[in-house]
Amino acid sequence: ESFPELLAWVFINRSDFASALVQYRALDRRLGENGERVFRLAQTAENEGDLNTAIEAYNYITDNKGIDSPYYISSKQNALNAMRRRINLNPDATRDMLLELEKEYLSFLDEFGRNTRTAPLLSELGRFYALHLNDIDKAIETLNELIAMPGLNRYIEAQAKLDLGDYYL
Repeated sequence: ESFPELLAWVFINRSDFASALVQYRALDRRLGENGERVFRLAQTAENEGDLNTAIEAYNYITDNKGIDSPYYISSKQNALNAMRRRINLNPDATRDMLLELEKEYLSFLDEFGRNTRTAPLLSELGRFYALHLNDIDKAIETLNELIAMPGLNRYIEAQAKLDLGDYYL
């Protein structure tokens, strides 16, 4: 167990997160862990700007650990954030990349519902429709749905109303 950990540590210090991910996945499988190492590596990779490795690590957790993992929901949300950041940083983002991200947002909302817990994601989806897909009508519809939620956090509601005002203009 010590040698793969040491090797992963060397890879992380060299900012070779993809190679470290290989080691951490192997350790995770071999030791029957819940994905904690992989999740921490994904966060580190995302913070250091290696979004592709971060997305791959988050997807490993959601695909292999299942909903019983304590990192499942966070991995889904963080993968969406990393995908959005990757699109924002890529001036050559294709329409297919945008539609893939939309599909992931909708899949997450279908799985966890449209409620106050998923309200920040719904707000991001409204912004995504307006700013990336240029679909103002869908953005307005999404934000109106968000604002109508009972018990919504006041900050999220205020931000949604500001965004809605921008889109009406």
